[in-house]
Amino acid sequence: MRSRWLRAWPVAVAIGALVAGCALPVPAVHPDPKPADPPPVVQKEQIKRVETALTETLTASTEAGSVAGLATRVDGAALSMRQAEFAVHAADPESELTEFQTVFRDDAIVEASSTWPRSFVTVTVPGNQVFPMIYLMTQSDARSPYKLMAWSTMLPQAVLPKVADSALGSKTLAADAEGLLMPPATALDTYAKAKDNP
Repeated sequence: MRSRWLRAWPVAVAIGALVAGCALPVPAVHPDPKPADPPPVVQKEQIKRVETALTETLTASTEAGSVAGLATRVDGAALSMRQAEFAVHAADPESELTEFQTVFRDDAIVEASSTWPRSFVTVTVPGNQVFPMIYLMTQSDARSPYKLMAWSTMLPQAVLPKVADSALGSKTLAADAEGLLMPPATALDTYAKAKDNP
């Protein structure tokens, strides 16, 4: 009888520990508060991954001479234009296909948003070509990849605005923000008047 109790004792202890553990309160979850301003839709590392995937897709399509597989990373007007180019080239092999540039600048123009679709603009570094190309990349929803929606060769005098690192900077002030020498809206109006009448 005693030996049976000794064998049952570890099981009783384990069950008691389990019951005691279940009695402990569940810790409360305190997530970080939602930011007041939407964050940049992509960071530099993500942009590089998107550019690499686009490069691989464009290169494979060009080498195959076909739009097969192109829709995985190209959509909208860009896909329609490329399909038209391949159709014309098939009818007239002398016609030229757009030669996509696939070396990209480090800085991109990134949208700040918490909704979809989301977009960013990236610019290439020209190789043998004279002028860089500009690509519009868009993500239609949270589960879709970024796709090339439009492209264009930049004009000779075109200059992109300088953009800061998306991780730097201060949030935009409200037009009626207090605690300054004058509210931002007033400052803008004052500057405009001073510029018109120095």
